[in-house]
Amino acid sequence: MKARRAAAAAFLLAVGPAALAESRAAEVATWLTGTFEAKDPVAGGGAARIVIVSVPKSRIANDSAVLYCEQAAPPKLDEPSLQRFYRVEEDGDVVRLKAFDPKDPLIVRGKWRDPSALALYGSNDVRERRGCEITLKKVGSGWAGGTREATPQEACPSHVRNAVRMASSVSLSMDELTLWDRGFDEKGKQTWGSLEGVTTFVKTSASAPVDGAFLERTVGRRAEKKEKDSLKVKESEVQAPAAVTVASPSSPSKKYELTELRALAGSERLPVSRLLPSKEVSAASVVVVTSRSGSVSVFSLAEISSSSDGPSLDVAGANPRLVAAGGRGLDDVVSVELRILAPAK
Repeated sequence: MKARRAAAAAFLLAVGPAALAESRAAEVATWLTGTFEAKDPVAGGGAARIVIVSVPKSRIANDSAVLYCEQAAPPKLDEPSLQRFYRVEEDGDVVRLKAFDPKDPLIVRGKWRDPSALALYGSNDVRERRGCEITLKKVGSGWAGGTREATPQEACPSHVRNAVRMASSVSLSMDELTLWDRGFDEKGKQTWGSLEGVTTFVKTSASAPVDGAFLERTVGRRAEKKEKDSLKVKESEVQAPAAVTVASPSSPSKKYELTELRALAGSERLPVSRLLPSKEVSAASVVVVTSRSGSVSVFSLAEISSSSDGPSLDVAGANPRLVAAGGRGLDDVVSVELRILAPAK
């Protein structure tokens, strides 16, 4: 109980005076923040883990607390099925979770590891999911509610398995979160989601998970192959020389051969920051690093600028390899791209 109170106090300090003044919204936000694991992932249509973090000083806060949520299922916990911001607003005895989807989910993916980087996202970087707002009311010692009943035109839209709209039912306590998400077609027939009812997610931590075995991360690892396939090599992989393409919004892209990268490094490691045009780097910058297999790691300006543990390229081997904290290393790096987030209006 002491640990939970400490977590709640830390949350309130992080989101500021507005959350302190709005006790109902603060309670909902605190209870939602953390790592949740499904008791029965199959019944929930695949979702096995939910990670929700508080976004400090969010640019979409409007004097309210803002949360960032990812839902995912093994073995692809690095490929979330849902990425969403929620603004937690209080309206009398009702708490509303206004939903916003990132316009570029790729660069947001996994940012629960560094919630401060999520504060960069403003109104131009997200889309409000009209109709997907979740309304909660106090029921006993917990909270319950969901999306509103609406006409197909006003309901929360869905484009999965021939659905045109979806409905969500939610209940929340200090230790559990239950969800029932369902999709319906134009005739009102359910096309996805559990037919049996809610899925219960147990809160395993009041914070984001620590990278480890549970994450079953594939980023930075080569896919294991069966012995009979171990000698098969794609022709393109044999012919393509190791090189890294560096791109930015204003400057033309440039391809660096491995020999050039080694010359720039002067040793075995080349900081990623040295490949970027300094005149284009700003507080709204993010850097997207991509491997030959398509795996991606995204870094904020603070991470790139870190002189102690910032991401770097190991160019001593046959292919450039990204070395980064938080399990975000990558093999066979092929591109480094600087992107600038749109400023808030």
